[in-house]
Amino acid sequence: MSRMGSLVSIIVVMAVLIISAISVRQAETLPEPSSRMVAIMWGEEGRKKMVRKPSVREVVYDGIKKKQEQLKSFFEAIREVESGGDLYAVGDDGKSHGPYQISKAYFADAVRQLRREGWLAPQKPWPVAVYNVNTSEELMLAYWRRYANDDLRSLNYERLYRIHNGGPRGHLKQSSLPAWRRVQAALRARGVDDAGLSGGL
Repeated sequence: MSRMGSLVSIIVVMAVLIISAISVRQAETLPEPSSRMVAIMWGEEGRKKMVRKPSVREVVYDGIKKKQEQLKSFFEAIREVESGGDLYAVGDDGKSHGPYQISKAYFADAVRQLRREGWLAPQKPWPVAVYNVNTSEELMLAYWRRYANDDLRSLNYERLYRIHNGGPRGHLKQSSLPAWRRVQAALRARGVDDAGLSGGL
């Protein structure tokens, strides 16, 4: 091969390497598509096949962004009443664990709802998973979507809490009222007015 031919070959190889490096760099800096964008482009099935699935909280909060602060206060009030904020609290003779006192049956119900919707379920088993505040809140949102979706949309705090406390029909049980009164007081202490407490936000 002549010297000129060798030089051309070297230049071509270098050009290919440079172009490849630029392509990789651009790919690394591209933003990850949102679940909504994937759904628009490829439909619901496309969203379910995403490598990274958005958290349940991202999806649920999308429709109630203006109410995020009230929902945050609600979770804080529940933690205060259920466990005093103790991440590793154990109650009900060992049946309920974590800051939100989630039982094994509650956990299983919420996980089934997550899987039904096509979202990732917690990787850790009960009760370890419910010692994490964020994981517990995602489980609670899933549980409410299963048993109290209308109340979740309107943020009817009383019904939501009593269902959390007493099961799918907890809002009908007198036994859930005393704990709800404590949550109600904790919400008022955080500045949530009576309209919010009755789900009239």
